[in-house]
Amino acid sequence: LYEDLGVTRRTRVHRAVGEAMERLYGADTDERVGELARHFLLATRPTDAEKAIFYARRAGDAALKALAPDDAVRYFSQALELAAHSAATEPTVRIDLLTCLGAAQRLAGIAEFRETLLEAARSAQRLGDTDRLVAAVLANNRGWFSALGQVDTDKVEMLEAALESLGDGDSAERARLLATLCSELH
Repeated sequence: LYEDLGVTRRTRVHRAVGEAMERLYGADTDERVGELARHFLLATRPTDAEKAIFYARRAGDAALKALAPDDAVRYFSQALELAAHSAATEPTVRIDLLTCLGAAQRLAGIAEFRETLLEAARSAQRLGDTDRLVAAVLANNRGWFSALGQVDTDKVEMLEAALESLGDGDSAERARLLATLCSELH
C-alpha cells in the first residue's frame, strides 16, 4: 500500500502520523523521538524543515546516549542536509548540528570528524560565537595515541582562536582549552 502512494500523499501521511504522535505523547516523546524524526524527515517540505530538524537532532542526541553513534551520525547528517536547503535555518543551528555530527563521527570511528569539527569551529569564529567555537574545538579530540609526533596545525589554530575569544579570565573552558592545546603541542 505504501509503495502505491504518490510522493505528495506519502508526505501528507508521514506528517499526519508525526502530528498524531505529538498529540498522543505530548511532551513525553523521548522514547519515540527516532520515530518522530523519521516521520517528519519524510514529511518535510521546505516550509516544514524546522520541526524535522528539531526531531532529527533530538534523535541524534538520544542515539548518542544509547551508545549508538552510527545512528546519531545518520540523524545529524539528515538534519544538516535539511538545514542546508532551508532558508529559515539560523546559522547557529548549522554550527550546533556540525558539532554534534563531528562528535558522533568521532565516536563511530569516522575519520572525517576532524574536518566536520573544524568547519563548525570556523563557522562559529566567523559569527563571533565564543560558546559554539569552544564547544566545537573541545569536541575535536584525537586522544593520546593517534598521530603521535605530529601537530595538527589547523586544530592548534582553532584552539588559539578559542582561547583568544574566551579572554584571560579563569574558567573551566579556558583550563580545558589550555590542556588540550598543551596535549596537541606535546
